[in-house]
Amino acid sequence: MKQKYLALALSAVFATALAGCGSDDDSNYQPQLPDTETPDNGGDNGGDTGGDNGGDTGGDNGGDTGGDTGGDTGGDNGGDTGGDNGGDTGGDNGGDNGEDTVVGDEEDNVGEAATDPQASVPTVGGQQYVRANGANFDRELNPEDADSGNATVLNSKTLQNKKLDNIVVGRETVDRKGVKDSYLRYVGEAVDGVSAESEADTLTLQESNADNGIDVRKTDYELNGLVSITKDANNAFNIVGSEDTVTGIKAQGEGSVLSTRIFGNKSLDTNNTAEKNSARFVGTTKADGTLNITALDQTSDIANPDFDGVGAFETTKLSRVQYGRVTSNIDKLEGTTEGTKYYESELQARNPIKDAEGNNGVDTYFYRGTNETTIAQMNALPTDGNIEYAGHALMYGIDNSYHGDLGDPDTNAFGGTDKPQAGKGNFVEATVNMGDRTVTGNIFNVWEVKPAEGNTNVFKQDNLVNFKGDIFGNTAKGESNLAYGDKDKGAFKGSFYGDKAQEFGGSVNSVETKYGDAAWGGVFGANKVVVTPPVVTPPEDGNANQTE
Repeated sequence: MKQKYLALALSAVFATALAGCGSDDDSNYQPQLPDTETPDNGGDNGGDTGGDNGGDTGGDNGGDTGGDTGGDTGGDNGGDTGGDNGGDTGGDNGGDNGEDTVVGDEEDNVGEAATDPQASVPTVGGQQYVRANGANFDRELNPEDADSGNATVLNSKTLQNKKLDNIVVGRETVDRKGVKDSYLRYVGEAVDGVSAESEADTLTLQESNADNGIDVRKTDYELNGLVSITKDANNAFNIVGSEDTVTGIKAQGEGSVLSTRIFGNKSLDTNNTAEKNSARFVGTTKADGTLNITALDQTSDIANPDFDGVGAFETTKLSRVQYGRVTSNIDKLEGTTEGTKYYESELQARNPIKDAEGNNGVDTYFYRGTNETTIAQMNALPTDGNIEYAGHALMYGIDNSYHGDLGDPDTNAFGGTDKPQAGKGNFVEATVNMGDRTVTGNIFNVWEVKPAEGNTNVFKQDNLVNFKGDIFGNTAKGESNLAYGDKDKGAFKGSFYGDKAQEFGGSVNSVETKYGDAAWGGVFGANKVVVTPPVVTPPEDGNANQTE
């Protein structure tokens, strides 16, 4: 009999998955491809020494700094299901079958985050939350409305639910006559015999996402995940597809109200049969710094007469990384059932105005994936040259205005400034150098701009967030900052997936440690950019290599 699991999740300070019984026909556990961990080798890295990878030396990631979810999401680094810290991979944390656990940074999961070049613990994802003022969530350790979010939490527990059809978003600790009990809150499909709800009464994340209409091939930007900025007759910019509501003199737009915006691997169906599930920009840059494209809707299609072999905007498919947002109500439970640990956190329509009266929603932004790159596989990557990644980011709190050499859109006067016409984003690019184990990248929009001189519009990349970090095992950790204004600083974390690190997922946000003002942030998924050599067309009268 195969085991059935709730999907691993990375709540404010922990992750967890709970085993229950299911039949061979309805098991959520899927055997993995050869480039991943092997199922159930035994072992118990941490076992019952607290059941939470650190025992009661904090009981939950640093004592009462975990408590209940870093408050209500925190916890004991594996919750009450901990124990084998590696799930079905035999307690080696998803690593190379038997490697030792590495003690991690406090702001990650104690004992689980890769922190040095010799780290033997791969990570499988990261998660952050943004809390509305009316939400009764994580109020014990994070009581202030001003501290509306948490730093991105990494986790190294192997994903046990390969279908990714649910995700744990919170943890609640209840004191019953001096005895503390932990209850885990999830979004998505229930597991019969494990959760308070039944499978029949709940929807998978994929079903909810499909019901919301998410599809990267659609032209509706709220549904395809991209951000579109266009200018109206009054020279005001209309922003569509943003997570945020924008109301300004020169820009306006409605923020997303969808309960889910999930992209990448298995975002629409549990078998990942969707032809496309993400997007990216792979255009090149000319010598003058402008982009080598001719339109904001130019596609990388060889049949396109504008296509010159360099590519542009693409819909693409991620086979490992899933990323996005779920919005749910994680207010405290009114009642619990003895012996039941998992309770649904119901999805709800998102209100993008966090201080709106009655808004009790919590936005959980996450990236996670299957088939995380092992330490041995990371060490086998070439150390000469760079690896390039391109993908899409779901961002909040970002100013999508043009930040270049800005001119007055109301005038055609010359004066050494650009006049933005339209933009499209949010895209991500990253460069990895395994020689020095570093990663650099940015999240950006592509803009059509009328230059200060000349009558032909050009296209420019306008960076929104820059990030950089060091690579420890399969994990990238470092810093980020806004690329405009005062260049506010934040944190950056990411993980690699696939036997050759074919995909890269990550998170950036303004909260660097513990709790703070979730002013901006987001998550992304990306895959490798494969450079295709140019096609050499032989001359009509002979071989291309022949000499006269």
